[in-house]
Amino acid sequence: MDDERFTWKTQLRCALANMIAATNLSAVVDPSHLKDTPDRLVRMYDEIFWGTRKDPAAALNTSFAGDTHDQMIIVQDVEFTSWCSHHFLPFSGKWHFAYIPGDSIVGLSKIPRMIEILAARPQVQEGLAEDIVGTFQQTVQPLGCAVVLEATHTCMQARGVRKNGTMRTTALRGVFRDPRSSHVKAEFFTAIK
Repeated sequence: MDDERFTWKTQLRCALANMIAATNLSAVVDPSHLKDTPDRLVRMYDEIFWGTRKDPAAALNTSFAGDTHDQMIIVQDVEFTSWCSHHFLPFSGKWHFAYIPGDSIVGLSKIPRMIEILAARPQVQEGLAEDIVGTFQQTVQPLGCAVVLEATHTCMQARGVRKNGTMRTTALRGVFRDPRSSHVKAEFFTAIK
């Protein structure tokens, strides 16, 4: 059914309007500031979850075959924001990514584009790390790749335990995970300190 009454946007807009009315927020907040809040929140969720409508592998579409570079390539200290699937609140921080080329290298901007698409989805940080290396390994087929995500979580800071702290997750593929190539993993972790 494409009936407007059944779209997620309409349902969310109605639920938010009902929540505002039921909690009597207009008694403590200027009602003029709440008037369009359901519409703003619907537009916000549509905007921040844009990555659900994109293929992250397509962002890796520019590779350069035949390059003889066979050493580690690292992109680090790049900021990101993603969204907790448990609370729809942001978690943000920095990512560090490395790979060792197989038959090709990728354009430098392609890695941040892929990660940006994957980050623009509701998820847990551990899943985002796995999706990053999984997508890259399958699409580019390097000898291996690795990512470290370091993030603070609004859902931990603003509710529940209400504490600040950084969560660090790691995901490894190929030679970064091979015990016989432990020096590769060590080189990566030393480089991003």
